[in-house]
Amino acid sequence: MKLNQKINFAKFVSVLADETPDISHREQMSVIYRYLTKTGIEERFVGFFDVTLERGADQLSQSILEVIDQFNCKEKLVGQSYDGAAVMSGAQGGVLSLISLTKFTTVSLI
Repeated sequence: MKLNQKINFAKFVSVLADETPDISHREQMSVIYRYLTKTGIEERFVGFFDVTLERGADQLSQSILEVIDQFNCKEKLVGQSYDGAAVMSGAQGGVLSLISLTKFTTVSLI
């Protein structure tokens, strides 16, 4: 079963994202979905996204929202997980707060 089908059948979804430079010093953001199926919790790698020119919280949160929209799972999103960098998990102005304020007021930090 393809990932978009699994996400479609899942009741709950959380998104995990992290950014790091690759060997050529380009910033790459990895995105993973964690979701609940009838058989348990599954995690699937979605992809790497070049964010070299988009390293601020506004741009990173927009990139994550685009991935969420691609899989049409915003109503199922119950959690988000990021590293400890202020741009990602900052309580005021970080990706965590921007995504929570923008679309998902009930999303928790994992």
